[in-house]
Amino acid sequence: MLEKVTIANITQDIADRERAYKEYEKQHEFQDLENYRLLRGKLSPSLYADGLQEFTRTCSQNSGTWLPETVEFKKWADVNNKSRLCFWLQGIPGAGKTILAAKTVKHLQSQGMTVLFAFLSYRDEGKSNPFKVFQSLIFQLLEDQAALRPLLHDVYITNYQKLISDQDFVGDLLGNLLQTSGPTAIVIDGVDEAAESDRSYLVRTLLRLTRSGYNVKLFISSRPDQGVGRELTRSSTELRVQDHNAGDIAELVDTERDNLLSMFREWDADEGIYGQVRRAFDLLKEKSRGMILYAKLMTGLLKGLDNVGDIRQELDTLPDGLEQA
Repeated sequence: MLEKVTIANITQDIADRERAYKEYEKQHEFQDLENYRLLRGKLSPSLYADGLQEFTRTCSQNSGTWLPETVEFKKWADVNNKSRLCFWLQGIPGAGKTILAAKTVKHLQSQGMTVLFAFLSYRDEGKSNPFKVFQSLIFQLLEDQAALRPLLHDVYITNYQKLISDQDFVGDLLGNLLQTSGPTAIVIDGVDEAAESDRSYLVRTLLRLTRSGYNVKLFISSRPDQGVGRELTRSSTELRVQDHNAGDIAELVDTERDNLLSMFREWDADEGIYGQVRRAFDLLKEKSRGMILYAKLMTGLLKGLDNVGDIRQELDTLPDGLEQA
């Protein structure tokens, strides 16, 4: 009888200990979450998620699907390929670099990769300086990997002033957190939109992370830029958007052309205009010259007109270049 009671007591004691440990873990997880929410509210990082949704929503489903199929991209995206750590997507103004960057984020996420990203713009310098970019990347990483959150709280307690003001310190902190994060891609769009004094520093710091053995891949998109080029030319795979996006432009223009012709049929327009419209839209493709934004602006203008005469006039006087458009 004593033996049975003893075994029962031991079993109960083990169960009580396991229950107490789980409760202890739950309390700590709750406290870690509260600490993290407090820090996120205090530091107010820009997470760029709204931009990602906007840029992917405003393009067709097939737009940019060519990029992951290029040899250059496949080599870069291969986590086992350590010789291709940086991908530099170059493009003239209006070529569609931001859309491609957003599509790249979505593509890599669909492959199960941790992706940190930022969309920089000269219109919002507060989000485009290196300190805010590094800070954002840190919080994106912690959103994805909760186990790392206590490390940030420790830094907040011990190095608060550096955490809120020192971009070198925050850049190093990002590197330290990436050491245990597994394969990670960092996608930065619009580096040329940052202040000229910040561009080289931002790229140089991010490149250092890829070379430090943290299993990090870097994707940069920008216009051709001398400062960025000095940092990237020897260490990146380069690809020019305007050499590859003719299919995206053609799809956009052809879709809008067909929509316009359908509208003409509803208006019982003269049959002679159909050939004119087709020729004008073919000319629109030529005048785009790798600038998908030019094609979007012009097709958007045509969609906003409500009579045949105005549409014919616009088609007869297509502007030259993005600036005129």
